[in-house]
Amino acid sequence: MARLIQIPKEEHLEYLRMLMVNKYGKPIVNRLDCGNLESQILKFQNKRLSIDTLLRLFNIKKGKNLPSIYTLDTCSLFVGYKNWNDLIINYQKQSLLYQKNIIFKLINQDAFSFENLLEQFEFMTISNETYELFNQVILIKSQQKDLTFFNNIFKFLNIFKFREIYKFEIYHTIHLLGVLCQKNEWLGNIAINHYYNLPYEEDYFVEWLVTPEHNYYIKLLENYYQSNKKNIEKVMFYHLIICTKAHITYDYDLFDKHYKELVTLNLESKEIHHLLQMRWLGVQLLHHYKINDLEKINLICRTILKSNAVKSKDSGNRISCIFMISQYLHKVKEYENIIKLFEEKSIKYSNILGYWADLNYNQLKVYYTNALLKTNQKEKAINYFKDIKTNRFDLNFKNEIEKVYNELSINLEY
Repeated sequence: MARLIQIPKEEHLEYLRMLMVNKYGKPIVNRLDCGNLESQILKFQNKRLSIDTLLRLFNIKKGKNLPSIYTLDTCSLFVGYKNWNDLIINYQKQSLLYQKNIIFKLINQDAFSFENLLEQFEFMTISNETYELFNQVILIKSQQKDLTFFNNIFKFLNIFKFREIYKFEIYHTIHLLGVLCQKNEWLGNIAINHYYNLPYEEDYFVEWLVTPEHNYYIKLLENYYQSNKKNIEKVMFYHLIICTKAHITYDYDLFDKHYKELVTLNLESKEIHHLLQMRWLGVQLLHHYKINDLEKINLICRTILKSNAVKSKDSGNRISCIFMISQYLHKVKEYENIIKLFEEKSIKYSNILGYWADLNYNQLKVYYTNALLKTNQKEKAINYFKDIKTNRFDLNFKNEIEKVYNELSINLEY
């Protein structure tokens, strides 16, 4: 099989791998992935690459030989190019230096229409660097108070299309946008009117950015609810968030109003997403705590410990659910149950978490450490307190978690 005359640059090979991962839809890390990829390539263009060839291309299996030009041309065709040389030419156009030229133009406020900017991103190959670039664009546009850009930001389909391998990049972009909405009333007003019912798999700005302490978010949530009254999970989400906020602000009339709405939904008879289940059990805890019904509180706690959500085979989902319910258990002073959930359901899975669950595990330690302190286990609390990373508090929970963390810092004298 023909070999390359010129040794391919690693940056070009890495670019090819990235494009193939994007096309495949998830990281390519083992023989099974390479087998599935082999089948896709054969089906797509009637050309065969062996599993071993793909294993070597993705550095899963070591090999001494360079990939053949046939392999590189076939893979390049698979990801949308004519051949290997065409892919390299495109890479040079998409290089970081080329992308940064967009930033220079925006800073200098050169003639760069919204449509032109949209087109630039539409033809980019998505990578971590693409999201970093887009975040820089957001910051510049906020300084320039570009209303057209922010009114239409979710038209950047190439950025906001859900891809499992880039969900955290989308998450951080959404949170950056959320911070800017908090600091700029004009942008918050745009969000209220435009940042719900997005044309994507998930309603990112409402469901991934839960900050009811900010007035713009509550107004946005109301619009989201009014346009989704036939969707049980969205209706449930709305009432749960309002109940949680009402409890924090001691607005018990508002809490009771929305709690009654939740009860009428007959949620126990419906299949509900695990995180929503945890929020619902948490809001029930708040209700029973408010009326001092200890028997019902104990019943809910037993339900939590038996819940499929805290026994999920997906360790990331399990950790996130335990973190979610621990926030409510903390509010009703059920410290023993926080300790039980952490020690029996969380701790042995903490080394195999993805990014999101790892973030939640770090935040969960705050509630666990506090529970240890409240149950007279100070030395153990100090050991866990040392491991908490304060730079890994999620924007959604940052205010409450920092309050607990700061109190711990004083009480542990650390």
